[in-house]
Amino acid sequence: MSVPKFFLVFLLPLIAECAVVPEVDPEGRIVGGYSAAPGQFPYQVSIQTVDEIHNCGGSIVSSSWILSSAYCAHDKEPGVTTAVVGSHLVSLGGVRYGLQNIVVHPDYNSRQFQHDIGMMKTDTLIIFTDFIKPIKIATTEIVTEIPAIASGWGTLAYPGAYANNLQYLPVTIIGNELCTTLHTTTNAAKLHPGAMCAQPIKGTGMCVGDTGSPLVANLDNVRYVQIGVVSWGVPCGANYPDVYTRLSSYIPWISEVSDAFFIERDEQV
Repeated sequence: MSVPKFFLVFLLPLIAECAVVPEVDPEGRIVGGYSAAPGQFPYQVSIQTVDEIHNCGGSIVSSSWILSSAYCAHDKEPGVTTAVVGSHLVSLGGVRYGLQNIVVHPDYNSRQFQHDIGMMKTDTLIIFTDFIKPIKIATTEIVTEIPAIASGWGTLAYPGAYANNLQYLPVTIIGNELCTTLHTTTNAAKLHPGAMCAQPIKGTGMCVGDTGSPLVANLDNVRYVQIGVVSWGVPCGANYPDVYTRLSSYIPWISEVSDAFFIERDEQV
């Protein structure tokens, strides 16, 4: 997205909020978050360019598969895209893996952000340590009004550079019906059944570079089960709910293309 368009989205509401219709940010969007400690989120992945520059987020879901968004995966190629795991600092430490296969959901619609999910297979098995671990994926839909945590290396403000220390942000899951009322009519139309919303604290939110990163919750006495993937939102910390891919809607597809870890639940939380 060009800088002028982003400025229309981000700056004009501060000047004439009632006169401007905010647009969806397709590049991701954490503002107002907290710095993660080493090993706090051992499943977190930085998807990087061949020049070792952070581009998107992801999560380790097995010894060979990384979960991200379709937006982050659709223009990536094996051999020129890498995944860095095991460090809370994007510029230091960690282990870098090459990718041998990148799979985008076949029904991904980049204009409507539908089916925004992708998988990336590493060219060698990921070696687990105290700082590198897979995260389980919940198989059933969660109820609303539960706390969750989003994490990523996105920018802390716009304009600005990517965060070097991994950031995390507490949010609250809200229903799509409520989420629709909190967005403009144009953006609300993009809230399809495969999407879910999370309401951050006022003045905080995801920002550029957070797309593809995980949204997690504590379920069934299991800490940090992944329930969503950062998809889109109105940048950055503009008091609109951020939107995530709802992973429970894509369990059959994830199972078909990968060997991701899942947890089963007898009833909703």
